[in-house]
Amino acid sequence: MKLHLGCGKRYIQGFTHIDAVDYPHVDHVSQIDVLPYIADNSVDLIYACHVLEHFKRSDVARVLTEWKRVLKPNGILRLAAPNFAAVCEVYQKYGRLDLVIGLIFGRQDYLYNIHYNLFDYPSLVKLLKEVGFIGGGGGSKIGVMIGAKPNMRKSTTIRRLISRIWTRITAF
Repeated sequence: MKLHLGCGKRYIQGFTHIDAVDYPHVDHVSQIDVLPYIADNSVDLIYACHVLEHFKRSDVARVLTEWKRVLKPNGILRLAAPNFAAVCEVYQKYGRLDLVIGLIFGRQDYLYNIHYNLFDYPSLVKLLKEVGFIGGGGGSKIGVMIGAKPNMRKSTTIRRLISRIWTRITAF
C-alpha cells in the first residue's frame, strides 16, 4: 500500500489518498496525524508533500511516530517541507516578502492551509532521529536534497521548487 497524505487536489495513480478536504479522488476524508484505519507495518510508502509544516511544533513528533507505526520495515517515507534556510536566502537576495511569506505562514486561504512550523536540514534530521527514522542500527537511510536554484523569472517557481527539503527515509 502507498499513502499520499494531505494530498489536496493532487491525484497520484496507485496511491491511497487521504485528506481532510473531500476532493473527488480522496479515499479517506480524515486528518493525517492519526490513521486508526491503517494497520501497523502495512504501508510500503508514505508520500507527504508540504504537510508536516501544517502541524504545531508540539505535535510533529507524534505525527511522525504515527506514520512510522504504519510503515513496513524497510518502508519509505518521502517528505517535502519548506526549507527555511533557502527561504531566508531568497529574501536576502531579493528583499521581497511576497516571494516567501506563503512558505512561512501558508496561503491561509482555507482552514487547513496554515503553517505552524519551519524546518531546515539540521532540525528535520534531528527530529527524524528523535522519532526513530534515523539511527538505531536498523540500516535506515536518509537522502536530502535542499532544492534546485529557482528560476527567478517566475515567482511560482520559487514557491514550488525552491525552499523544499526532500527526504527519502527507509524505516527500520
